[in-house]
Amino acid sequence: NTDARVGWFTALVLVSLGRTYLGVLFRRASSSANGASIWRTYFTVGAVASGLVWGSTGLFLYAPESILHQVFLAFVLGGMVIGAVAALTPLFPAFVLFATCALLPMIGRYLASGDDIHSIMAAMAVLFLLAMVVIGKQIHETITESLNLRFDRATTERRMMMEHAVTRVLAEAENLDEVVPTIIETICRSMGWHYGALYRHHPDDGIFRCEDTWGIDADPIHEFIA
Repeated sequence: NTDARVGWFTALVLVSLGRTYLGVLFRRASSSANGASIWRTYFTVGAVASGLVWGSTGLFLYAPESILHQVFLAFVLGGMVIGAVAALTPLFPAFVLFATCALLPMIGRYLASGDDIHSIMAAMAVLFLLAMVVIGKQIHETITESLNLRFDRATTERRMMMEHAVTRVLAEAENLDEVVPTIIETICRSMGWHYGALYRHHPDDGIFRCEDTWGIDADPIHEFIA
């Protein structure tokens, strides 16, 4: 069916262009923890849309009379799922949704055929899906552990640099109270913080009072300090 092929290809192009555009917007966006959940949702929706388009081959491009074409489609979909292991496993739920959407329609068509060969092919496809999910989970955990180690190492290095910088300030200071603002600034800049403050406990009334502050030159910080 030519119309089905043209429609499927058009949908594939549109989804691919949409995901590419989202990728461009993501690279231009500022890195903010507040926006992470939104981009995670966009990424997952894009993966699901792509999985549905590839999975629709089992509905619109399936050739019931040709086992050769059926096997060809199975290899194409399997290859897409294997390729998605590297691209999507950093966000594991997106990979699971993509793989399920891509393979489930074909598995359904195999089961609907009712004969032994197609039943075996469906069982093999299910095993393949489960195997990819297990492998994807392992890769996801490896990536997560690697990133955590990298961040921990970077944090440790920044902390060591901060300690050395503060030690230098203290060594050159004649009066501790005079260098408190410099110490706060040094700590904040070394650790990548936007704001820092020194609170001291006053035993007379048992209250902690802010003695000194430092913040980056930004309106929200100025408003917070004020």
